[in-house]
Amino acid sequence: MDPRSAARATAPIRTPRPGDRAMKKHEVAQAIARETSITCSQALDAIDTLTTLIIETVARGEHVTLQDIGRFDSREWKGRPYKPPDKSTTYDVPSHRIPTFRPSSKFRKAVREATQ
Repeated sequence: MDPRSAARATAPIRTPRPGDRAMKKHEVAQAIARETSITCSQALDAIDTLTTLIIETVARGEHVTLQDIGRFDSREWKGRPYKPPDKSTTYDVPSHRIPTFRPSSKFRKAVREATQ
């Protein structure tokens, strides 16, 4: 392990506070590597694989449920006419599918309790 990797591996897990910036992918990978017996690059590969799997599955119209996290899905967004306030022209917005996420009750409860 090179010196920079060793320094990153021993750094404390940084948890964002409300109003603070979000945890980035490499920070999540570092936290996973610290908690398990895999390297940071293996954790990044696992995150990339999971992300790709979720995206491809939802794009096919199926859903992905991760216990204690939630459900990734997609739903139909109906087409409609749209008229920008500063224009006189009306545009047709075609119907399309949008990704959705429904957090699990455990996830919702944890967030609710953390903000009280």
